[in-house]
Amino acid sequence: LKLIVSNSFFRVFRCAMVAEEQDLLQSSLEEGETPRPRAERRRALLFGTALVAALVVGAALGRRTLRPQGDGTALTGLWAPAPAPPVDVVPPIEDQCTDREDCLQHVDQYLASAPRGQLGLLQTYSKPIGGGPCGPLCELQRDYEHLQSRCDTYDNAVAAVYYVKRGYLEEAKKILDTFTTLLYPSDLTGIYPEEFYEGLPSGRAMTLLAASYNCAKLAEAGDYRKPTVTDGAVDTGNNAWAALAFVHYARAANSGCHAAVAMDILHALRMGGSCNDDLGGFLGRLPPYRENHRSIEHNIDVLALAGLLGASAEQEQAAQFVRTMYGRNEAFPASYSMGTPSDKRCDTSQPKDAPIPADGTFWNILADLEGEEEHLEAAMLFGLGRGNLWAEDVDFIGNGNHPPPHLSGVQFTTSGNGVQWENTAGAALAMAYYLQKQSSEGLAVSASLDRLLNLRLRQSRGSLRQLLKMYGAIPGSILGGNYEAFQNGDTRSSFPGGSDTGLGFTYERFLHTASTAWTGLLLLYQADDNGPVNPDANPLGRSSKDLPALDGSCLPYQTQSTVRSATCRQDGN
Repeated sequence: LKLIVSNSFFRVFRCAMVAEEQDLLQSSLEEGETPRPRAERRRALLFGTALVAALVVGAALGRRTLRPQGDGTALTGLWAPAPAPPVDVVPPIEDQCTDREDCLQHVDQYLASAPRGQLGLLQTYSKPIGGGPCGPLCELQRDYEHLQSRCDTYDNAVAAVYYVKRGYLEEAKKILDTFTTLLYPSDLTGIYPEEFYEGLPSGRAMTLLAASYNCAKLAEAGDYRKPTVTDGAVDTGNNAWAALAFVHYARAANSGCHAAVAMDILHALRMGGSCNDDLGGFLGRLPPYRENHRSIEHNIDVLALAGLLGASAEQEQAAQFVRTMYGRNEAFPASYSMGTPSDKRCDTSQPKDAPIPADGTFWNILADLEGEEEHLEAAMLFGLGRGNLWAEDVDFIGNGNHPPPHLSGVQFTTSGNGVQWENTAGAALAMAYYLQKQSSEGLAVSASLDRLLNLRLRQSRGSLRQLLKMYGAIPGSILGGNYEAFQNGDTRSSFPGGSDTGLGFTYERFLHTASTAWTGLLLLYQADDNGPVNPDANPLGRSSKDLPALDGSCLPYQTQSTVRSATCRQDGN
């Protein structure tokens, strides 16, 4: 604000000076005096007046500037934002959680204390951490009341994978037991035939998982509507992530039944969403609210799942789609397209205004798609460049009386605004994985990419470790403001309403299960530059453990009459 006021004085001064010189020139010519000396005297007088005024006002404003309180929730007075972040800031080590185990303890404690409702799943968003000092546009409580009922399938799947990799198999099993109940109905009465799948490897009938359940309600398999469900979309990616959690648990616990659930999900996705054209791949959303688009992220998820299950046909089908997405978006020729539109089943056209998603590059690296090394290198150079996916944010709210920290990571998409920390943790894990792979296999990496990866990894991992120390968990965003501020669309504001994804929704300053669990996976893989590497912590990578033989011992019993009782929905959907 001081800078704005000072600049305003000097703008006024410049305008006055130009007008004054014109007047002086005319009057001097009329009086016979040389114009320049007289003009210079008047200019000096105007300059001195403007300078004194700017300094006085700036000093007055400086006395009114207040630092935020420790919890960031009771800010008053005028807030003076920090200057623009310096170039390529790496958070100081003293501002981060101290070591690998200290950092992981923060993740463990957050997941142990995160709210769970009757359903038994982890709540997607935990407490707000302060929206800032901008009045009603920074109040987060109403938004939190709207979101706190969400228990998202994806967030719980990532948390279950973290529990497996951390060695907490019983905690992982609790989440997977709930998923099993929601996947295998004991009664199919009233379930629309396209919503359940028969002829699966386990011999059971299955209904796939909704995107998000109401934490406070007891949903059943085949539920896709309120009040037991908060988002009834059956997305391929969410179900693939649930299956990934099952297969990682199956390998760790030597459980053939959990392997059977993962295989059932993969077969159901193939039955409901397979595309057999030149692009290949799988649809993004299945009944009851089918959409015809194909997403690179969803197909990366299926690619990884099929690889872990040894399902080579499905793996190649998903890989075919992922490969064809490179350079397909003419606006971004050195990266991977988000996918296709939804005008018809297995649509093959390319949306002209679609942005580039971060996970289309970094999850692609984690899934280790063979033959894409050159494309992935170009996509990383693009994504980690300033103004593309890489961003730097300042946390004006939550660091007490210390200077606001400058934290770095990736946006959700190239059309987004602000760092999204779930994607940042995934990107950091991908960078660490890529560097380790190149080193262990003796593969050459260009000097420019090697320098960039090492820098960006230190920045992003250091930022995540600093957030763990500050908040005890990872928020979806550190940018203040609420959903109403987001709708206003002022991305230049210090409190713009969280991190805009560029896809019509935002992540606000709530502690976030997926962001925290992904950070845990990153730290399990490698916690610092010189720390040991645990290859098995890559959730999308190959496993060193064998897949146990399939069995259905943990699945509910279904009779043939149960399957035959399925009927069409009365509303025709």
